[in-house]
Amino acid sequence: MSSESSLDSSDEGAPADHPRISVITATFNAIDGLRRTAASLEAQRYRNFEWIVVDGASTDGTRAYIESSCLATRFVSEPDSGIHDAWNKGLAMASGDWIAFLNADDTYHPDTLLQAALVCEEHPDSVVVGRTKLIRNGQIARVYEPRVLSDLRFGVGFSHPSTLMPRSMLQQLGPFRAERIAMDTDLLVRALKRGVAVVPANFCVYMAFGGISTKHPIRAFSDYQRILIAHSAQTASGATWAITLYAVAGWARSLSSLIGLPTLARHTKHLSALIMNLSLRLAFFDPLRRLVLRALGIRVARGSWIAPTATFYRVGHVQVGEGSVINRGCLLDNRDAITIGRNVSIAYGCSLITGGHDVDAPYFDYHSKPIRIGDHAVLFAKAMLMPGSSIGEGSVILANSVVTGDVPPYSIYGGAPARFVRERPKNLEYQISYKFPFSL
Repeated sequence: MSSESSLDSSDEGAPADHPRISVITATFNAIDGLRRTAASLEAQRYRNFEWIVVDGASTDGTRAYIESSCLATRFVSEPDSGIHDAWNKGLAMASGDWIAFLNADDTYHPDTLLQAALVCEEHPDSVVVGRTKLIRNGQIARVYEPRVLSDLRFGVGFSHPSTLMPRSMLQQLGPFRAERIAMDTDLLVRALKRGVAVVPANFCVYMAFGGISTKHPIRAFSDYQRILIAHSAQTASGATWAITLYAVAGWARSLSSLIGLPTLARHTKHLSALIMNLSLRLAFFDPLRRLVLRALGIRVARGSWIAPTATFYRVGHVQVGEGSVINRGCLLDNRDAITIGRNVSIAYGCSLITGGHDVDAPYFDYHSKPIRIGDHAVLFAKAMLMPGSSIGEGSVILANSVVTGDVPPYSIYGGAPARFVRERPKNLEYQISYKFPFSL
C-alpha cells in the first residue's frame, strides 16, 4: 500500500533565481534516524527545496510520523527491492532542478543547501560535491574531502550523500541499477565516463556510521571494482590487487585505532607545544630565542622581536616581517597560517586566533582560516583577531576589540565586534626598532 502527500511549503521565501533542490530520503524501520534527518532539513536556511521520503513499508511508525509532518513534500510507503529501487521511485517523483540523496540518519549542516545551491547555480551542467563527514558515536570519525581522482581504479573521490546532480542529467544517465552496495558509484562512474565535470564545494554532509558501505568497506570496495570491470575500466587482476591494497590499508587503520595511535598522536602534539613554549620562555636572551624560533619553523625577519611570554600552538605557520614587535602575553594560534607584515606593533595580551568551532554545526565542527596583518598595522592591548581576519596596511585595532573579518587599509576599528571609527593618515614613515634583548 502506498500513500503520497502534497505538503509543499518548503519554497516559501526562497529567492526566485536560485535552483530548486529535491532531497530524496530512502528509509526502512529507521524512525529515530529519520527524525534526525528531518530536523536537519527543518533547520536549513535555504528554503527552496522539496523533501521526498520513500519508505519500504516500515513497521516502526514511520508512516504515521511522516503523515503528521508538514515538512515532507511527497511520501510513498510500500515494499521495495532495495535502496536502488527506493531512489528510482524518489527520482520519479522529484520536481527540482537538482537532486540530492540523503538517507535516514544522514544529516545536513544548517547552511548545506544554501552553500550547495550557490555552486549549483554557477555550474548548471556539472556534478557538485561537498565534504562527507562520517559520524560514529556522536563524533566526526573521518572526513572525505571532495576531490576528483584521475584513476577510477582507486575510487571516484567522493560519496553520494554530498553529491548533487542536475535532474536532467540523472534522467539521461538512466535509473539506478540493482547493485548490492555500489549502485551510487555505478551511476557516478557512468557520469564520469561521459566527461561530466565535477565541481568541489565547501558544504558538508554528515553520514552516519552503520550503513553497508561503512560497516563492510572491503565488500563495498569489491563491489565497486566489479562495476569498473563491467565498464571496462578495470581488469580482473587489477581489481584483485586494488582490493588487496585497500584491505591492507583498512586493517592498518583499524589496528591504529585499536592501539590508540590517534589519541597518542594528539597527546604528542600537545606535549610538543608545551615543550616548545617552555623552551622559548627559558631562552630569555633574544638572539638565543631567535635560534629556537628558527628551529621551530617560525620565520622572524631581522629587526623584529617576539616576547618570550608569547604562546604558540604548534611549530611553523608564522611569518613576521622586518621591524615588527609582538609584546608579552600574546597568543598566536598558528594552527593555520599567521602572516605579519613590516613595522607592525602588537601590544600585550593580544590574541590571534586561526582555529575554532562552528556553533551552528550539529557536531561542533572544527575549522581554521589564516590571519594576515599588513605593514604598519597596530593592535592595541588585548585586541583579538578571529579566524580569517585580515588587517589592512596601516590600520589600527583599538584595545579590547574583536575583529571578525576584513579591516580596510588605514582604518581605525574598535569594539566587539570591531566597527569603523575613523580613517588614519597615510603618510606613515616610522620604522620600529626594539633593541632590548632582555625584555620580557
